[in-house]
Amino acid sequence: LSWTSSSPQVQDKLVRLCFQPRCKRGPRCRHVTFCTAMAAIAGRCEAYKRATASFLDWLALNQPPKARSVRDILTAAQSLNTQGRVLPESVNKNLRNAISLRRSVHCMYEERAQSRSRDDERHFYFIEALESARLLLSAPDISDHTAEPDPSDGPAISKPQYAAIQTDIEALANRFAMLEVEEAADTPDIAVEPPAQKAPSLLVGETVIIEGVASKPELNGRAGRILQYDEGRGRYAVDVDGQQYCLKPSNTRVSPMDIAEEERYLLGETVQFQAACLLLDIEGVLREVRVAWDEHRHGGCSLLEASARTNACVRHAERLASAFE
Repeated sequence: LSWTSSSPQVQDKLVRLCFQPRCKRGPRCRHVTFCTAMAAIAGRCEAYKRATASFLDWLALNQPPKARSVRDILTAAQSLNTQGRVLPESVNKNLRNAISLRRSVHCMYEERAQSRSRDDERHFYFIEALESARLLLSAPDISDHTAEPDPSDGPAISKPQYAAIQTDIEALANRFAMLEVEEAADTPDIAVEPPAQKAPSLLVGETVIIEGVASKPELNGRAGRILQYDEGRGRYAVDVDGQQYCLKPSNTRVSPMDIAEEERYLLGETVQFQAACLLLDIEGVLREVRVAWDEHRHGGCSLLEASARTNACVRHAERLASAFE
């Protein structure tokens, strides 16, 4: 009987029949546990949304209104820090999980992209902003020098780190929005190495506002989309309502995110993030399939057991893909 041609109901029945008590490992052997677990596993995107919602809900409860931007998150975290508030362990764990999931997507971009995009940079600064908020809300109030740190509050934060976060909040918010910021001379680093200096090619695909074009003043103030960057000429090819123009980088200004767009970004509701999560999930599924058939090849499980695990993986991938659609 072909697993792929049979219905899900038939497949489930065969799995149950396969793992009746006559199985040497018992009815709750690791293969049944695996198949059951696969049916309950949430994808990376869904896990991120849940973890982020937990943190944002706690933040809104303690420092209303609900944060809808990176600046809101950092400002609320800073205010709660001055009050001596710290994240409950469960919320801290969820925030760490959200940061870890974002990092996995960022690492995928870094490893596979031929060049860094503007969205990669924004992603980097968003991760740094979340980590800064976590540090502010995981540390005891450093203004109280007599207080003993509580191990349950999370990792301690040094005074130089705290000072860096306090002064970097505005800069981080501006960098996420891709606004130009003046770099401080002696600001200590608080996270991983920042991205390399922005190149004009980073803006390819972005919507920009045109300004300062003397030869075609009718373009000034209009929005266009950058198609490519010509390094030889030092010009952008910009599409404006179906017409292409060659413009200097100085004649384009990045159109900032509106509040609704930034909120979707925070919540993991952008197509780019969801697609990246789906790709990572599918890669995980493929790894599990390879493990199942490697075990079968070396006598670790039967043909039907390997088939059942493969089927569970395929159906899990189908659920993830269906949610993405």
